[in-house]
Amino acid sequence: MPVFVIAVLILFTRLLSAQSSPATPPRNQHSAIAHPEWPGAKPADVDTIAEIVRAFYSAISAPAGGKLDRDRLRSLFVPEGRIGSKFKRFCGCSGHSISFPG
Repeated sequence: MPVFVIAVLILFTRLLSAQSSPATPPRNQHSAIAHPEWPGAKPADVDTIAEIVRAFYSAISAPAGGKLDRDRLRSLFVPEGRIGSKFKRFCGCSGHSISFPG
C-alpha cells in the first residue's frame, strides 16, 4: 500500500511540474503578423468600440451602384476572422449565418 501511495505522489508531482513549466506558445498563423499583406487598420478606426462599429458600417455602406471599401472592412478583422449572426425563422426554429469579410 505505501508503494502505491508513493507512486501516486510521484505521478502527481510530475503532472504538476509538466503543467507549470513554461511552454512556447504555438505560432498563430491567423494573426496579422503572419500575413504582412493584410491591410492595417487606421488607428482612428479602432480607437474605441464605437469607432470600430462606425468604421464597420462605413465600410459596408455604399450608394446604389457604388463600391464597398473592402480593404477597410478587412482591416477591421484578423485573417480568418468571421462575422456571425443568429436569428429566429418564421417557423420558430433558429438559424445562423457566417460571413467572411474578405
